[in-house]
Amino acid sequence: MDETYWQARCRAAEDALRRARSRLWLSPARRRALAVLAQLKPGESLATCQVAERLGCGALAALRLMHRLSAVGLVDGERQGGPSAPLRWSLGHLVVVDELALESSAE
Repeated sequence: MDETYWQARCRAAEDALRRARSRLWLSPARRRALAVLAQLKPGESLATCQVAERLGCGALAALRLMHRLSAVGLVDGERQGGPSAPLRWSLGHLVVVDELALESSAE
């Protein structure tokens, strides 16, 4: 197989994933969490306690919420600095947050 074939397959897979994610129902809490992470610059991430602070909820509630978003690939969580380091969260690689959708859901 040639490079063009695989590039086309990759683009098709990314497009299918983007369409599937755009049709997921998101609760207001999940939309707020995505909006918080969408404000980060590329390469930045937030610890669970920072997410909780910005969402105005407890750390355990934020952790559960982020794990649920992670399960569907909307966010990525990683520990930087070993197993005892706090989880740090960022948007998933193919997630594009539509600002208008987030604004309309907040009303």
